Amino acid sequence: MAWTRNTGGGGSGGGGATATAAPLPPPPPLTRTWWGAAKTYSGRGLTLFGASALLSAAGSAYVRYRARTADAGLPEEFVLELDLARLRLVDKVDASPLALLRGEAAAQVALPELQKALEAAGKDGRVRGLLATFGSGGGRESVGGLGLAGAQELHGMLHSFRLAAGARAPTVAFAPAFGEAGGNASTAYLAATGCASVYAQPSGHVSLTGFEAQGLFARGLLDKWGVKPIFFTREEYKSAANVFTQCGFTDAHRANTVALLSCLSEQLLSSVAAARRLTHSVVTDAIDAAPLVPASAASLGLLDGVRYRDQVTAQFQKSEALLAREQKKWAAAERWRGLLGSAPSTPPDVRMSRVPLQKYLAVQQLKEAAGLGSWADDTPWTAGWAALGRMLSRREAAAGNASSASGKADASGGGGSGSGGAGGESGSADTTSSERPEQTADRRNGSGAASGTGATKRGGKGDDDAAASAAAAAAARVPLHKRPRVAVMTLSGSIMQGPAPPGGAPGGGGRSIDAATLAPQLDALARDPMVKAVVVRINSPGGSALGSDTLHHALTRVRESGKPVVVSMGDVAASGGMFIAAAADHIVAQPATLTGSIGVVTGKFNVSKLLEDAGIATDSVKVGGNVDMLSPFKDLSPEQEAAIQALIDTIYSDFVEKVAAGRKKTAAEVRALAKGRVYTGTQALSVGLVDQLGGLSDAVAAAKRAAGLPLDDAACAVVEFPPRKEGLLVRMARVAAVSRQQQGEQGDGGGGGVSELAAGLVDGYVAAMAAAAAAAAQGKPYGGGAVAMLAGAAAPLLLPPGAARGLAPLAGVVERLMALDGQVGLYSAEADVMAATLS
Repeated sequence: MAWTRNTGGGGSGGGGATATAAPLPPPPPLTRTWWGAAKTYSGRGLTLFGASALLSAAGSAYVRYRARTADAGLPEEFVLELDLARLRLVDKVDASPLALLRGEAAAQVALPELQKALEAAGKDGRVRGLLATFGSGGGRESVGGLGLAGAQELHGMLHSFRLAAGARAPTVAFAPAFGEAGGNASTAYLAATGCASVYAQPSGHVSLTGFEAQGLFARGLLDKWGVKPIFFTREEYKSAANVFTQCGFTDAHRANTVALLSCLSEQLLSSVAAARRLTHSVVTDAIDAAPLVPASAASLGLLDGVRYRDQVTAQFQKSEALLAREQKKWAAAERWRGLLGSAPSTPPDVRMSRVPLQKYLAVQQLKEAAGLGSWADDTPWTAGWAALGRMLSRREAAAGNASSASGKADASGGGGSGSGGAGGESGSADTTSSERPEQTADRRNGSGAASGTGATKRGGKGDDDAAASAAAAAAARVPLHKRPRVAVMTLSGSIMQGPAPPGGAPGGGGRSIDAATLAPQLDALARDPMVKAVVVRINSPGGSALGSDTLHHALTRVRESGKPVVVSMGDVAASGGMFIAAAADHIVAQPATLTGSIGVVTGKFNVSKLLEDAGIATDSVKVGGNVDMLSPFKDLSPEQEAAIQALIDTIYSDFVEKVAAGRKKTAAEVRALAKGRVYTGTQALSVGLVDQLGGLSDAVAAAKRAAGLPLDDAACAVVEFPPRKEGLLVRMARVAAVSRQQQGEQGDGGGGGVSELAAGLVDGYVAAMAAAAAAAAQGKPYGGGAVAMLAGAAAPLLLPPGAARGLAPLAGVVERLMALDGQVGLYSAEADVMAATLS
């Protein structure tokens, strides 16, 4: 649109001439100085920053509100329930979709998380008891999937809870049967003795039958098929290939097995005798006479009584104070119901509420994520109110002391009950619980005395306690991201150089130790200035020598960065697991951990005779003298055999030298301990292969001491590395499983064959896919997928359940050894099978 100017004189008459002038020029553009632009953009930036700060504060407040609400939703008094018949306790939760397919994801609880939950429960005044329920079948399934060393760790956690909670929270273990129909439940019973009281159902059994190591040898079958095993080991105790090369125990294999079982049996005797306050002879007679009926087991002192589950849970009753408050509220509500003409309601139940461990753990994790009880509570705003509260509390305490001093003569009257609401309530609760049968066992086993001693010591410290509390409070005000950290990394499964195929390494049950992935993560820990120490949890029978060496070097780099490295061994940390552990400053193992096995194994199978008998001919053309060295259709030439012998001698010497350097021994000393021999944790401590007996918590404490860090968790963060990332499906499955357990919808009847077939198909498919991917990554063909899948599916249908479970360890050994095709292995079948079969 153009602007016009009217220059005519007769605007109204219309007769005057008009002329249109040129358009007016546009207004000059606004010139903006740099200062104006700075003000504009800084204002926008401040607005966005303020909005994001408000949103962040609102989100943080909402999370903290949800955490407080969840925590407040727990009952005032409750029994913490640990259902080991349904839970699966693992070193690290498998958050993969494959774990969801196997049905394992929903019930998994990591041992470090269980430890944290029990430590929190020991300090939580609302927890008035702990009920640990075990399965009746015996074996790993009855104790959360734990082996003997894991059961020892669980025993220690339960005992630590007893000492922390004292008389406030009696601990009870219950199983319908400790080994139904004679099934070996030695592992489950050992863990159960961590509780003060142990009960079984009247119709059950106590099968504390000891330990057995069963060897399976397939040499006769291979000879029948025309398959020739060609394996080389260092040295005589390295029995990984014996399943293929022998028809029975060799002298060295048998001697090693006898030594292991003798040590483990002594550990069982000592632990049970100490926990139940019995003599060794009584426990020995009970083992020899097992399986026992519950009445006989109770007369010997192995049980505190014979009861059904409902009778055990009925022992936990609400305190008189809580029951009085609930009855008062109920009576008031009943009066209103009467006025409104409503039907009467059920009076309050005297039985205490039970909270599953998963729910309590979820609340604790939510509180931790929201920062409750840590630096987040000590903002400048709340710190002022907290200081005012402390000042008023000191004044009230001073006034109370003065009044109590003046009225001591009347203390025997009403003054006793008026000494404080909280104290009176606690006292009535303790009085109520002291009348329960399990309290008698608690006193007999000494937890009450230990707790009382601890209270006396705390009372006598005075100023030291105040200084320690002040130091802890000051440390707790440090933001979480600024606290020094101890990183905990878990290595569980078969060791491989990597990258790991889908489903993990073959024979690893979906778990693998991928050196190619983990080594850069260890390098990141070495560079992280906030990480002051590293704890490595190892639960592995070994695997690839190359992968073991890669991880050993990565841990050495962490040590060279000035950060202490501590290893915590699980059920088994042998061969390649020992190779990795040798890089640590300090090694902690359970007494029943199977470790050592310093040796090497490699080899192949020649199937040419099998193919020839089947009418299949093979032929080849080669360029290169040793290109067919690993061919499954030919024997080794003398030159090729000499080359392999030299190769494993080199790796064996490197293994020995690295253990000698890490353990501060000479190579000759380590070579005398090596030769493939397997040790228990107790035996390994006596020969210097480990430094301390204990669990993961002991390893974390050792790492803190080595790094000069405070032992208080509030002052030093213990973090899982790498952080766990769970998919949505896994989280949904976990929540759904917990809901089903709470509603009692999980049954034992029906559909067994179909579910076992489905599980076999999934496991077979996963194993086949993993083996095929591993072969493809190495450029080798693999045709065992269909065989593995059909075998996994058919085993539950063709064999009785006991036989199928018995053959499972052998299947794992075969898979792991076949996965080492073309590699030099640091694998201990002896430790692997024994850890899998001990129960």
